[in-house]
Amino acid sequence: MKKNIIIIIAAILTIFLADLPMGLSPEWNGENMYHRNQYELLAESMLKGHVYIEYDPIYSTKLSQMENPYDTEEREKLSIPYKWDHAYYKGRYYVYFGVVPAVVTFLPFRLLTGKSLKTYHATQIYVGLFIIGIYFLFYYLKKKTKVKINDAEYILASVSVSLASVWYAIDYPALYTTAITSGMMFSIWSIYFYIKAYLEKDKKLKNILIGAFLGALIFGCRPTLGFTNLLFFPALISLIKSEKKENKVIVAILTFIPFIFIGLLLMLYNYARFDSVFEFGQKYQLTAVDQTNMLFENLNLKHFTTELKKFLFYTEPFGDTFPYIKYFGLFFNYPMLIIPIITIFSKKFRNVLKKHKLLSIYLLIILSIIISAVFIVLMCPYVIVRYQMDVVYLLGILLYINYLFLKKNSWINLLFLIIFIDLFMKTFLLYWIPDMYNYPSHLYKRVRH
Repeated sequence: MKKNIIIIIAAILTIFLADLPMGLSPEWNGENMYHRNQYELLAESMLKGHVYIEYDPIYSTKLSQMENPYDTEEREKLSIPYKWDHAYYKGRYYVYFGVVPAVVTFLPFRLLTGKSLKTYHATQIYVGLFIIGIYFLFYYLKKKTKVKINDAEYILASVSVSLASVWYAIDYPALYTTAITSGMMFSIWSIYFYIKAYLEKDKKLKNILIGAFLGALIFGCRPTLGFTNLLFFPALISLIKSEKKENKVIVAILTFIPFIFIGLLLMLYNYARFDSVFEFGQKYQLTAVDQTNMLFENLNLKHFTTELKKFLFYTEPFGDTFPYIKYFGLFFNYPMLIIPIITIFSKKFRNVLKKHKLLSIYLLIILSIIISAVFIVLMCPYVIVRYQMDVVYLLGILLYINYLFLKKNSWINLLFLIIFIDLFMKTFLLYWIPDMYNYPSHLYKRVRH
């Protein structure tokens, strides 16, 4: 009982450590009421029975007269008034970020309280639930594998992986990370239930249905995170093997119902906005680049290799203000996350994973990371640091699995303790980089003046 209380306190403190700084920057905490509040406006629109955002006609009249309203340079050249970071289609504005946060959080809050939920508060909710998911998953893996690590080690791993996964949301909590962290939250819990369905002898159907429902919701938050649903298949195979012969087909069909149900709803939502069940709003964005033909333009080797290298290994000179570093590629922001990719080439390590029935889970998480990275590179005009959130937590899970099975002696133990402390310290430093009107940028301006 005492042990559980300590873990609960640690989880609560981790959540506070992540959530409290989100309210510091006026550019990201809702004090600027017109700043990245699309989810709040979408909830209001839904209450009125439609899914477009109502704005003054001044923001669409001249835009609708353009031959190509998605030409950023032409909009700026003609001084066309428009709303940044929206999808625009046939004279109306839409939210191109996933709709699920609006449905499961913003709309219920508006109905229950009569007030609009500030966007960064939704991010705080998702981050909190995500962190709890990390604690649950790591504890389950520790218990199921029967590896002897003490609670301090487990808590350190949970804290460091949690904060490394969400640091960007701590710095920039409104809108962009609202969509991403909602997807991460559904993803971590779907992984938890998929693994339980795969490893447990009982309640397989219940666990896989919960995992599939949560996994399907990811596509309505952040589609590139949805590839973690690859873990559905080993869970499904395990379920089918455990069922009686006459029930196998019926049970297998049942497990796909959450994907079919959520998928149909998302298709209807897409059609209501863009007259296409497969269009999420990607090519109708009013942002820095015309994305109407982005996928075809990105299908070339030069773009792919350049942006993938930037995503993974980008570096630039050190900064001239504290903490004297800049945002780098994934494996330069967090060098230790390369470890799970290296160790999988060890036959001995693969055999250990196989013995504990985790090899397929490990490999499919790596595959989901690879596919996510490829889609990010192909679907975006250029990669930026927040896209790393799609994969950091997955590499963190694999790093923890490495810790469980490579912990053979005191030297290995010490090494991993240093690794997790390094994750924590690097997260602290990344938060303090002044950029995009975050709290450090406001703080440094006040100090200089």
